Amino acid sequence: MLGELAEPDDGRTLVQKTHGRFFNSTTMDTVPAVLLIRNPAKAFISLFKFRTTSSQVTQISYQLFNTSKFHQLVPEYLKKWEMVAMDSLLEKNAPVHLVYYERLNEDPISTLGIPGVIHNNVPEDERRLNCTRTHLKGPYKREGNREFNPFTTEEQLLMTQAVKRVNQTVQLLGYQPLPHYSIIT
Repeated sequence: MLGELAEPDDGRTLVQKTHGRFFNSTTMDTVPAVLLIRNPAKAFISLFKFRTTSSQVTQISYQLFNTSKFHQLVPEYLKKWEMVAMDSLLEKNAPVHLVYYERLNEDPISTLGIPGVIHNNVPEDERRLNCTRTHLKGPYKREGNREFNPFTTEEQLLMTQAVKRVNQTVQLLGYQPLPHYSIIT
């Protein structure tokens, strides 16, 4: 995506999507961030589909979730999910705005329209919000997604424990608690 590989402080972008520390960590630690947290179970399902197809829109057979390949990746995905959240919350020397994926999905305009969400130095801009309103549906949405639970009881327990740790940290730092995540028992 345009701007994705630019340095975060070069002035060309308001926000950049990363999945952890890909830039100079000193630079990243001093740049304000929007931390987007998603239900780890749903994030893992989506990530597995992407890694299997190298596509953001292609579906896979749900039988592939019953393979050792999927279940071997769950601990890796979970460790990364928790690390990104905790590093962003605890190690940044700049403001972090916390956004929950589920709430963003439900009400993107209200979630994005909060002053300072995009960048502390950029005022809310009705033109940008209107642009968002007109582009809520895009080409990067898989058709045919369905609710299902491919996770073992042990995997669900590990996710529950990780979610509790992140949720405790979030609340200790004064943020709203994580939403209730289905799939995870």
